[in-house]
Amino acid sequence: MTKESTGLIQSSRSLAASEDELGEVVGVESEQAGLTVEQVLAWADAHHAAHGTWPDVRSMSGAGPVDGAPGEWWKAINYALALGLRGLPGDSSLAELLAEHRGAPPLDMRPEAVAEKIWVWEQEQFPIRRPRTQVRRRPQCPC
Repeated sequence: MTKESTGLIQSSRSLAASEDELGEVVGVESEQAGLTVEQVLAWADAHHAAHGTWPDVRSMSGAGPVDGAPGEWWKAINYALALGLRGLPGDSSLAELLAEHRGAPPLDMRPEAVAEKIWVWEQEQFPIRRPRTQVRRRPQCPC
């Protein structure tokens, strides 16, 4: 072997080792065990009992690791539900599963609902001390 080809082999080996180390850090296994809806619901019940809220993959606290299940993450479970991976039904989400089986409030992501939530947030963050008046401006001359 030439010196250059040896360098390529060593580089590819170190890259493979880095990928293995990364997998260990983020809890990704090449052969993840299958999941059942009942198992996910049991973990969600435990999360609700411990934190008072259902896991929510949109929030930082609810998207993280699953308590009592090393290597499992709520965001990964949501992904598996969406794509039908690891034995879970597809075309679903964690929020839909919890709404259907546990009565958790469903996510309302219709554009009108999102706009309403943004408007309410804006009113809370930037309260108006006096009524706004509409200022009429004359059209400017396009000269």
